[in-house]
Amino acid sequence: TIEKDNNIQIAKDKQVHIKKSEINGKISEKETRIKEFKNIIDEQEKIKKEYDHEIQVYAWLVNFWIPAVKEYEQLKLDIIRKDFNEYFQKWFSMLIEDDSIDVYVDEDFTPKIRRNGEIKDITYVSGGQRSSMALAYRFALNYLVYRDTNSNRGLLILDEPTYGLSEAKIRN
Repeated sequence: TIEKDNNIQIAKDKQVHIKKSEINGKISEKETRIKEFKNIIDEQEKIKKEYDHEIQVYAWLVNFWIPAVKEYEQLKLDIIRKDFNEYFQKWFSMLIEDDSIDVYVDEDFTPKIRRNGEIKDITYVSGGQRSSMALAYRFALNYLVYRDTNSNRGLLILDEPTYGLSEAKIRN
């Protein structure tokens, strides 16, 4: 009976050992899956950090950089418009010696003409005044481009710049 009990115990030990091996195998599989999930979670957290950083950069660009650039561009454009107006008016006054007429450019750099303080439609001014205005506009533009680009000032191309001007204005 001891031998029988011993064989029973050996059989039970084998079953326990088999069961233990099965359980250890399942535990090992679960640990492997846990490691895989941890790696996936780590990767997802890394992606989330990168995404959060990109969101912060985007917010900074939208809230600070773009408005600052727009403001700078507007300030620069206002300075250019002021300078352009100054030279446009200077050239126009040299071409038209009438103190009751002056010119300026609006915010879109569209040339405007005033007579006695009243803005006139360009289609209702004389051809000579329109030509003088066009020539003054080109001279002012030419001056600013050369000034701001430090280009060679040896060349100015105009297409019939004196068209519509009287002989006296051409000599002026």
